[in-house]
Amino acid sequence: MAFCSFVTRLLRGVTACANATQRRTGCELGTSFFLPKMVGLSNASLILMTGESVTANEAFRLGLVSKVVPDTQLEAVCVDIAQKMLGTSALGLVLTKRQLTAAADGQSLQAAIHTEDVRQLLCLNDGPTQRFTADKSRRFIEAAKKKAAKL
Repeated sequence: MAFCSFVTRLLRGVTACANATQRRTGCELGTSFFLPKMVGLSNASLILMTGESVTANEAFRLGLVSKVVPDTQLEAVCVDIAQKMLGTSALGLVLTKRQLTAAADGQSLQAAIHTEDVRQLLCLNDGPTQRFTADKSRRFIEAAKKKAAKL
């Protein structure tokens, strides 16, 4: 739910910035920093300089959101995403979020690869992550054996 809440706040921030532009008061909340990185300078300029609202389908086309669902399905989709995330390594999620933020902030490719390597080592030595990986590996091998037995 926090993820969906973040997306809602983000889109409200873009709308607020576009509305502020219409009133000639300028952008706020870092929109002028984040939006060009997310949708490109041309699209960000169009949105921010014209004050046009962004529809859900336009936000999807621009890459602002990864899914567009009817309001009636929003909670179910968010719960599904959250359950998928809960089915992964907690440490892996934290480190991945930090890595994505660092890369978005302009980290070089060389630095990104190095940091990813270090974070992989951290995860490989984390007890809960080791158990998670062992369980996923076991399930994969069992499924492969069942599939091979059917051949």
